[in-house]
Amino acid sequence: MNLEELRQKIVKKYGSIHNFCKLNENLTRATVYLVFAEKYAGNTQKQLARIEKALDNSEDVPKKITIEEQEVLEVLQQTKCINCRLLRPNCPECKRKSINEATAVFSFIQSKL
Repeated sequence: MNLEELRQKIVKKYGSIHNFCKLNENLTRATVYLVFAEKYAGNTQKQLARIEKALDNSEDVPKKITIEEQEVLEVLQQTKCINCRLLRPNCPECKRKSINEATAVFSFIQSKL
């Protein structure tokens, strides 16, 4: 594979060479950029093979999700109302509990992102 094809594959999968390097800790950014600029002083073929191997072994970049606390609240409230024995949609008691639960779940999710 030539340099331009490799560059295009990386950009298509990661958005940029910089992102590719950040996610592949066994490659140094400087070396990758020097290889693509055709200014690498060492064994270019060896480095190209390492870059290709990293690209082939890498998983797809996970998409970043965004979640709002209100969305968590709505899902919890809908689930409770569907399963409610009292059949009073959006009753104040369930709504209060759902707000507390949504806040806790949202805080937990935010801490993991």
